[in-house]
Amino acid sequence: MTIQNFALVRNLKLQRDPQDGTDIIPGREDQSHIFQYDDDLLGVMICTETKSAHRWVAARATFLSAGMMIRRERRHGRHGNIPVLWL
Repeated sequence: MTIQNFALVRNLKLQRDPQDGTDIIPGREDQSHIFQYDDDLLGVMICTETKSAHRWVAARATFLSAGMMIRRERRHGRHGNIPVLWL
């Protein structure tokens, strides 16, 4: 599924990522967003400004219960977690 189809079916707004010019679906908080990973997969990037892991732990549990696979998870300095997950 393409990000354009995903956004259309779910009535979500697409915008251009200022860093690389690709289409993304912006998240509600910070710099989190959904993006096109490859032809078949979408990715979710969670960026939190909080130093607490609570938000990521809760999001991770929700994603796993929805059947998502976590392909990469990394910590990014003082900005907390920036995990990347694929639908």
